[in-house]
Amino acid sequence: MTGFDTSAETAEWLAAMQEEEKRRLRSTAEWSPSWAVVRSGAHSIARKGDSEALPEFIDAHVSSEECETANLNYWAYWLGEVADPQLADTFMVELSVDTWRGDHLLTHLVGKLDPTNPYVDIVVHSLWALVIRKLGLLDGRNAASMTPTVLRLLDEGSVSPRSRCELEAVLYALRMAQRR
Repeated sequence: MTGFDTSAETAEWLAAMQEEEKRRLRSTAEWSPSWAVVRSGAHSIARKGDSEALPEFIDAHVSSEECETANLNYWAYWLGEVADPQLADTFMVELSVDTWRGDHLLTHLVGKLDPTNPYVDIVVHSLWALVIRKLGLLDGRNAASMTPTVLRLLDEGSVSPRSRCELEAVLYALRMAQRR
């Protein structure tokens, strides 16, 4: 909720809390309960206008298979693809991504591919990770409907270099799905 508060005091407090949580997280390659806090903080800071918050989070804290799984499971739970209530954040790394379908997540992420979206970098990264881990989600029909959205975002040139590379990989997967 702090991401929606426009006061300068809140922005300063949020930045200070994010730095403290990043120090607590320490290791960039391993998941810990602080991971979800740092993820949320990066989202809030991005909403405040810091375009580097999410790319830095992705580079530093979504750099292992475990953290990639945590990111996808976080999204899937948030969107209701993980039906059972989870009592601890550890589900993010304990749950196999094969236990949920991914079609709702795919639709949601594609719908958020907008250069004005302050979260576009995590959206692109999550879409890329989802497509890699669940290739069966793509078929000729949904790939054909997604392609113009991906192309438009690439043509606008408004995403980070990492996001551009990941979008190009997604576009390649979409084209391959259309050929099946």
